[in-house]
Amino acid sequence: MFGEPAAEELDPDLLLWWLHRQIDSADLPGPRFTVYVPFSDHPNRYWIVVEDDVSLCLADPGFEVDVTVRANRAALYQTYLGQRSLAEARRDGSVTVDGSQTAVRAFFEAFRQSPVAAIVREEGRTGR
Repeated sequence: MFGEPAAEELDPDLLLWWLHRQIDSADLPGPRFTVYVPFSDHPNRYWIVVEDDVSLCLADPGFEVDVTVRANRAALYQTYLGQRSLAEARRDGSVTVDGSQTAVRAFFEAFRQSPVAAIVREEGRTGR
């Protein structure tokens, strides 16, 4: 049910839209926190800017970047959908998160997986 997505299902625009909507801005230092997301397997680049609201930018907004998240689309999908945690993906190198120690820690606290992540994890454990 929640197997590996096909390459044509790996839409980076949709993934970043979902991801930016799940960021818990209360956990980020501000007045502004900027996350840069370049994919290793797609030319699009994204910036998530957290101020009063969380915005997704398709062009460089010109703000200092606090955290850079690098991954291929499949790895970030797996992390967001709950097949693995962000910490697991970082440990195995499929996702890198760079920035100051404080900024990276804040990003890890603010990162929220999909609302269906618990279901995806359970499906993975039971093998349904």
